[in-house]
Amino acid sequence: MTNPQQLYAPFLQRREKNLAFFKKTFPGIYEHFAVYKMQKRQVNIDSESGNIDLLSDGRLEYGNQAKEYARNEVKTFQAAYSEGRPIASINPPMPGDYAYPRYAQMHVDSVVRKSPLDRAKYRNYPLENFYPLVVFLGSGLGYQIEEMILEHNVQIAVVVEPDMDKFAASLYAVDWEVICKKINARHKGMIHFIIGAEEDPEILWAATWNKLIMCCPQFPITTLFYNHQGRKLFDEVSDRINHDLFVFLLSWGHYDDEIRQMNNALHNFHRGIKKLPRPFASDVDFPVCIVGAGPSLNDRIEVLREMKDRALIISCGTALKSLHAFGLTPDIHIELESDLNAYIALMQIGDPEFLKSTHLIGPSQISPLIYQAFGESRMYFKSESALANLFSDGGVVIKNATPTCTNAGVAIALHMGFRKLFFFGLDYGFKDKENHHAKGSLYYENLMKKNYHQEHLTQVDTVDGGKAWSTPNYFTSKRKLEQLLKNYPPHEMEIYSCSDTAVIEGSKWINNDEFREQVSQGAGTKADYMNYLFSAKAKPVNLNIIHGKLRYLEKSLEELHHDLKLLLDNPVHGLEDMSLLCFKITGYLESVLQKRTPDFYYFTRGAVRHFLYAGYTHYFALQDPDERAQFYSDWKKGLLKCFAGMPAHFRKVAYKKFDIDADPWIKQGSRDAEDGVNPYFVEKKGEQG
Repeated sequence: MTNPQQLYAPFLQRREKNLAFFKKTFPGIYEHFAVYKMQKRQVNIDSESGNIDLLSDGRLEYGNQAKEYARNEVKTFQAAYSEGRPIASINPPMPGDYAYPRYAQMHVDSVVRKSPLDRAKYRNYPLENFYPLVVFLGSGLGYQIEEMILEHNVQIAVVVEPDMDKFAASLYAVDWEVICKKINARHKGMIHFIIGAEEDPEILWAATWNKLIMCCPQFPITTLFYNHQGRKLFDEVSDRINHDLFVFLLSWGHYDDEIRQMNNALHNFHRGIKKLPRPFASDVDFPVCIVGAGPSLNDRIEVLREMKDRALIISCGTALKSLHAFGLTPDIHIELESDLNAYIALMQIGDPEFLKSTHLIGPSQISPLIYQAFGESRMYFKSESALANLFSDGGVVIKNATPTCTNAGVAIALHMGFRKLFFFGLDYGFKDKENHHAKGSLYYENLMKKNYHQEHLTQVDTVDGGKAWSTPNYFTSKRKLEQLLKNYPPHEMEIYSCSDTAVIEGSKWINNDEFREQVSQGAGTKADYMNYLFSAKAKPVNLNIIHGKLRYLEKSLEELHHDLKLLLDNPVHGLEDMSLLCFKITGYLESVLQKRTPDFYYFTRGAVRHFLYAGYTHYFALQDPDERAQFYSDWKKGLLKCFAGMPAHFRKVAYKKFDIDADPWIKQGSRDAEDGVNPYFVEKKGEQG
C-alpha cells in the first residue's frame, strides 16, 4: 500500500512551487491563494492510480479521469478550430471604408487600396498552425490549459476561473510556471488571469472584456473561446462578448478626430467658455428628463409638456429640433459631436432666438460655432479624450459620456448628483425600418424614406415583450448606457424609462400616469439647480497652461514615430510573425505609452489601432505568400510615413491665431478635405450674396 506521505508529497511540492512562481510574477494571485482554504470542494488523490480530482458533494467531478477528460476536450476544441478552418469575424476594411479626406484616414485607406484582397476574394480568416488568442473559460484543474499551451501553439491566453476552489486545486495539479514560461518563450506572448470574479454573466463579461481590449487586434478579430466543461455560464459570457465586438471597434477614435477636436477646444479656450461646476454637495432627487429623438417621443410629448415645470428637461442632440417642432423649450441642451454636421443640424432649426434662450452643456471639443449659437454655456471634459488630461486644469471630467448625446446627457446628470432620471425618446431601435426618429427631427424630415437593410441591423428586446431593430450605433449607445447605470448602487437611484422601444437594463419602464405620479414627488425647485449649474462664478480654462501642453504633444509624436520604427525593425516571414508584431505594438501602447503618457495615449491610440486592424486582417485573409510579403511591405511603409509626417501636420493646426472667422478648419466636417470648406458655407454665402 502506498504511503500517504509519499503519495501526497509531489502534489504539495507542486503547490509550493506554484505559489513561489506566482509570488514573483502574479503577486495578487499569491497573496490570495497562499492562505486560501477551499470552501465547497476538496482535492481527491486516488491512492492506487495517483490521479487527482475534485470532490464535490460526494461526487468526483472528472470521474478520476481528469487528464483523459482534458485530452478529449482539447481534441474536440481542435476539431472545431483546426488548421485551415475559417474564423468568421469582423471583415477587413476595404477600399473606401476609410473614405474621409483627412490626414490619418487617407494614409490607412492608401494601405488598404494596395492590398490584393477585395470583397469577392475575402473568405474569413483561415487558421494556420497557431492560435492567436484563446480565452480559457474555466481553469478546472488546469490540464486542458497545460496541454493546449505545451503541446499546441497558443500566442495569447486569458484564463478565466470564477470558482476559487477550482483554481486552488489546479495549484496541486499543473505546473503554472512551466505553462507561463512556455507561452513567453515561444512568442514573448502573454497569459492573463481572471480569478475569483463572481459567477454572474454580467460580472464575468465585464472582467473578461477589460482584459481583451488590451489584446487588439487579436481581439476582436481572431478570439477563440474554450469553454471548459461546456458550462452555460461561459456560453453566456462568450456570446455577450461576441455580440459587443462592434462596440469595441467603434470606441477607438482616430488621430483625425483627436486633432480636429483639439482645434475646436483651443478655439473654445481662447473664447473663454466657462467650465461646468463641480457636482452638488449631496445627491439630488429633483426629477430630470433626458430627451432623445427616438420615435416614441411622438406619443409621450404631451405628458412631458404637461410636467415641464416640475422637472428639469435636458434635450440631447437631434432631439432639440423635435422639441422645437413640438413648441417645447428645454432647460438644457446637450451636444456631443465635434463634427460640423452637429452645427449644421442646429442651424436647420431656423430659430436663433430659440437657441439663445436655451442653456448649453457640451464637451470641450464641440465646434465653437455651437457655443456661439446658444445663450449661457458650460463646458466639461470627456474622460475618454486626450483633452481631459491635457487641458482640464481642475475642470469637470465626465466618464462614460459617449458614444451619443443621450449617453452624455445621462452621464452628466448622474455625475452632477441627480438621482431621479426619466428617459424620453431613448428608444435605441425601431419596430418600423422606415420610422426611426421622432417628428420634427432632422432625420425624420430628411431620411424617413431610408430603409435599413437587415444585414446591418441587430434585434433587441422591446418593453412590450417583442423585438425591434437596432443599428450598430444605437446598440452601442444602449449597451454603454446600461454599463453606466451599473456603476451606481440601485438602491440610491430612481431610473425610469418613458421610451417605448428597446428595453434599457437598469431602468423601470413606466406609463404616463406613473410618470406624473413620480414627478410630483420631486423636492426643490428647478431654479435652484439651474442657478448652480450656470453660476456667474464659473471660470474658463487658464490659457497659460496651453502652450506647454502643445509642445509636449509635438515631442510625443516625434517619439512615437521613433518607437514604432524600432518595433517594426524585425522581419516578418509569416502570419505568426505578423500576429506577434501586432501584439508587440499593442503591448507598447497599453504597457508603455498609457502608463508613461496617458493623455498622449488617447490622442494617438486610435490611429495605431486602425493601422493594426488593416494590417492584421488583410495579412491574415491573404493566402499567397508573395501577396502577403508585398502587402506587409506596403503596410509598413504606409504606417511609418503616416507617423513620420504627423508632427508637422500637428504643428500646422496647433500653432496659429485662433480666430473662428479666419480658421478654415472651423468650416470643415470630418468628411471634408483639410484644405476645403463645407458646401454649407458656400451655399450660405451664395444666399447672402
